[in-house]
This record gives sequence, structure tokens and C-alpha cells, in this order.
Amino acid sequence: TLLQSRKEFLDVYNLRAVDVIAVRLWFDRK
Repeated sequence: TLLQSRKEFLDVYNLRAVDVIAVRLWFDRK
């Protein structure tokens, strides 16, 4: 369904946002 695909899209978007934050914190530590 559309709702299911939207949930999967949001999950992928959240994972990508977490990756960006993690990389930013990692660079700040260096």
C-alpha cells in the first residue's frame, strides 16, 4: 500500500539523516 511504502521511505530517510549526523560528529572529533 501507499502507507507502507511511505513508512519504508521514512525509515530510509531517517537512517540517512543519522548517518549524516554520525559523520559530522566523527569529523568534529578529529
